[in-house]
Amino acid sequence: MSQIPEHLKDVGQGWSELLTELHVKLLEVDPDYTVLQCKEKFGGLRCYIESESEEAWKIETDYENKSFLICEVCGESGTTGQWGGYWYKTLCEKHRKSAADGRKVWQKEPAVPQ
Repeated sequence: MSQIPEHLKDVGQGWSELLTELHVKLLEVDPDYTVLQCKEKFGGLRCYIESESEEAWKIETDYENKSFLICEVCGESGTTGQWGGYWYKTLCEKHRKSAADGRKVWQKEPAVPQ
């Protein structure tokens, strides 16, 4: 059974707290909920869940909406915009400036082999 803690690295670190809160709320209404996928899409958080609880779906939607106000890189207040003609991202002022300079600040650094 896969739940949110197994998917924290699937999205920007700035959304970790948001996902942790979502996990706690989902456990309250359905301790057996399952995550099929967590990802960023069009600047917002998407968690595709399986649950028998109608309330779980409402909670997931609430947190999806909250993600459009939180920088996915650092967790500060953010706004959604289009970058590089292709990407919709939710970024804070600092990371918007970096993106405007052409840096894709939301991309994870490649793993360094040890």
